[in-house]
Amino acid sequence: NIRAARVCCTVIAVSGIGSGLLLSRWLPVYKPPVTTTYLLLTTGAAAALLLVFSVLNLRFPPFKLFGVNALAIFMLHGIILVTVMKLIPATSSLPVVVMVLAGVYGLCGLVAAALVLKFLFFGE
Repeated sequence: NIRAARVCCTVIAVSGIGSGLLLSRWLPVYKPPVTTTYLLLTTGAAAALLLVFSVLNLRFPPFKLFGVNALAIFMLHGIILVTVMKLIPATSSLPVVVMVLAGVYGLCGLVAAALVLKFLFFGE
């Protein structure tokens, strides 16, 4: 039921963002050492974004393309990133990093499209 899903997203978004902001007064929001506040805020923000996409009925083709094989593409991008990080220097300029990101995204997109065309779906 779409209405129930929207209510759940609203509750998760409001409670996650609200409790994350409240807790951030005592526990800072850090990503590298993952903190509870970071998890609450990002979960709430993700639920809010999902709610916006649902209410506005927005369709973004890459979401469907990457979503049907999300686990396989997630694992592939990790392998590609580890490889790429060994090949390019850590002091690379922003244009180089953006081009590498576009290449990783493009390669993952091609693999995702090939899997969909072959009717191979992982993680169902």
